[in-house]
Formats: sequence, structure tokens, C-alpha cells
Amino acid sequence: MRKVVWVHHPWIDGKPDDVARTVLDLKCDTVIMKMSDGGSLYAESLYRKARGENTEAYVKAFKAAGLHVRGFHWGRVDVSVGSEISAIAKAIERYKPEPPFCLNMEANYNGQIRRADDLMAGLRPDMQYSLSSGRFPYVFPASLNWPTFLNVCTLVEQQIYFYGVRTVAGAKSQTFTSMEQYDRKYREIHHPEDPYLPALPTHKWRDWKPTPDQLDACVESLMSWSGKTIEGVSFFVLEHLTLPDMTELYDWVRDLKLDDGVEPPPPPPVPKGKVLVRHTSNVDMAVELDDSL
Repeated sequence: MRKVVWVHHPWIDGKPDDVARTVLDLKCDTVIMKMSDGGSLYAESLYRKARGENTEAYVKAFKAAGLHVRGFHWGRVDVSVGSEISAIAKAIERYKPEPPFCLNMEANYNGQIRRADDLMAGLRPDMQYSLSSGRFPYVFPASLNWPTFLNVCTLVEQQIYFYGVRTVAGAKSQTFTSMEQYDRKYREIHHPEDPYLPALPTHKWRDWKPTPDQLDACVESLMSWSGKTIEGVSFFVLEHLTLPDMTELYDWVRDLKLDDGVEPPPPPPVPKGKVLVRHTSNVDMAVELDDSL
């Protein structure tokens, strides 16, 4: 099983090489980067360029370090569906991510049935796609066009973000419920064989953050799940894991071993140089993440 980490903002303090070493230190072999947002490439606006966001530099550093680099798109409905299709195509062409390219479809696409049909019909046929969305598909976003997304996507990366949960039992229960609801959705469209790569919460949300015990319970629940093939787990998000008060969760991710009876290939070695990026600037990041989750 593989360990994967998400990168929401490609502008963590430090040089791209330092961030690549940090991913390797976490024993992750894959990065999922935000590459497109609505109708544009994520880092092409003047605002993001002024903040030092440079997707290409990070993609280059990650690939040079031997990491697998995937991309994700943030779905928006305040632009034309044609511009969204174009942005995804441009991200794939420019950054050349490995498949599958992840479609992050949440509240914005709730109830957008026709738009979802048009979006998925217009995607590049030479790329595989995955779906990332809310933890309980029968509750939120219940009106997402689940059949269209799940018929096209070959991997589900549901967000098991048990916000506000304060107990180990609660984290385990919500993990099981999320898996069970996604399994039902898949069986409704007759794709029960498609695999999962669940996203775990390793970030802050308002005054909440998970504890290692809760995440242990979440992983235990996933590993005991017999209904689906689980390829591994991913962690959202690298920027929060490197905050000064997140050391405990950083260590938990680094030390996590996923035992499914199959010995995974070792991740690339960590090159010499700066590893841990404990940044204290860019404080507005936490607020922006809150708004986008």
C-alpha cells in the first residue's frame, strides 16, 4: 500500500528541493498537487505569482526526487464548463502528471447534473480520472451527479474528514460509515471492483485537528474493510503538516506503516540537505483552507 500526500498551495516556505525532501522524509512516494482551479491553471494568476506560487518548479523538484506526481482540479461553477475543461487539459499538457488526474468535486457541483455530464464528456480521453468528494455521499453532497462521475472515474479518493469529532470511537465510526456509503454508491452503478485511496485529515479545521489515536482508529477501520480494494491512504495536507504545532501529526504520518501483507517498494532515499519545513509565515493559508474544504 502506498502513502500519498496532497499539496494544496505550491508555495511552502523554503525551496522546492526542501519540500521534496520533506515528502520523502514522510515516507510518501506520491504527491497530489492542485494544478487547476475552475477555469484556469491554479498558479497562473498575478496574485498567486506574487506570493511565490510556482507549480512548475515544484513538479520539477518532486520528479527529480523520484516522487510520483499527480494533479487535482478544484471544481467551480462560476465559470463556463468549457473553460473548466480547457483548464484541466492545459494542466495535463503543461505539468504532465501521472494518472489518474483527480477531480475535486464538492459543494460547488452539488445539483449541477447537466454541467457534470458536459464536463465529463469533454475531458481528455487519454487520461484516467479519479474523484475526490465529501465523506458521506448520501448526506453531502447528496445531489452530486454521482453516476456520471463514478462511471468515468476509475479511483475514488473520498475525504474521510471527521471534523469536530473528539473521540477515537467517533473517528472509527465515521470512517466505516464513509466506506459503507461509497460502497453502496459504487454498487448502484455496477462498478464494485474499482479501488479506493481514502484521504485522511492531517490538517486543522477551525479549532479542531485530529489526534494520532483517532487517525490510528481510522486506519484500523480501513484496513479491516472487506468490501473494497484499498490502494493506500493519502494525507491532506502537506502545508499543515509542516506547521510548528503539527509536529505530532507529522511524526504520525512519517512513522505510519500500512501492512496489507504485500511488501511495498521502498520510497526514494532522502537526499542530503534541509528536510523539515516548519513554516510560520503565510498565516492566511489556514483561513483559505477552511473556506475551500
